[in-house]
Amino acid sequence: MMREPELKPKMPQKRPLDILFVEDNTADVDLSLREFKKAELEVHADVVQTAQEFVERLSAKAYDVVLADYRLPGWTGMDALELLRQQGKEIPFILVTGALGEEMAVECIKRGVADYILKDRLVRLPVAVCRVLEEKYLRDARLWAETVLQESKARFRTLTETIASAIFIHQGTECRYVNRAAEAITGYSREELLAMSSWDLVHPDSRKLVMEQGLARLRGEQTPGRFEIKILTKQGEARWLDVTVAMIEYSGRPAGLLKGRFHPGGLCVDRGGHQNGTGPNNEKLFRHRLSLLSEFWNQPDGEGPAVLADQHIGPDGALYSRHVNF
Repeated sequence: MMREPELKPKMPQKRPLDILFVEDNTADVDLSLREFKKAELEVHADVVQTAQEFVERLSAKAYDVVLADYRLPGWTGMDALELLRQQGKEIPFILVTGALGEEMAVECIKRGVADYILKDRLVRLPVAVCRVLEEKYLRDARLWAETVLQESKARFRTLTETIASAIFIHQGTECRYVNRAAEAITGYSREELLAMSSWDLVHPDSRKLVMEQGLARLRGEQTPGRFEIKILTKQGEARWLDVTVAMIEYSGRPAGLLKGRFHPGGLCVDRGGHQNGTGPNNEKLFRHRLSLLSEFWNQPDGEGPAVLADQHIGPDGALYSRHVNF
């Protein structure tokens, strides 16, 4: 069962906006509120005049946006912006001020002001507020998506790096991912495997089989999901792998996910079902684990399913698992 990512940003909705005015002229606040009303934006407004009041209000309430005059008795709007940063608040900050001058306006934007509105052009204020709120939503959504993606990759690697089977993800002959077990089985380092053609890893005796299987999958034909191939290790040793293959999407393109178990004796798959732990029950467990890897990588938005632990086959042939959710 997949865990729903937490703290996903929400698109700004038409609702009462909580606005903090940093303004010593109440008449200017009233003019701003009048423009919000004309634009049919419902707002809840608090007004502060001093730096101490500003910090106290930030600590007491979560605001959607801060509207500050540039010139204030004993301090400035830019001082308010600095205090906002010291509080660790990611709240859009807009200057609502008199004549500022182009050079000063550019400097304020560079220092982190989201926008500035001249007091003789307050008609622009509602549009500016809506725009900076949408921009904040997009920034938060992008950061959230990046965080979820990184967490998903970490979960995937935790799963693949702690199993004894080799995992390869390849596109054509290009190897895009290998796990630690693949290094141990082949004798190559991860860097070497990612740099070499996957074709060079396949023993000449098995290349025809691999090619036929690959072409059949590309044609959309039904192919055995599990078969045996021989590989060549870095030391030139021929090794048998019992492999299971699934098609996934990697970086927006089709890819093959191959899971391989090393069997020293070769010819390990007893179709009768009882040698080398490859009977129908263990086959069920084996396929289920590969399905988990394939499903994990194909989850949208970087989400993955729970990792399954303590898996075993019961006397009735059913697969039992204890779920460990990330």
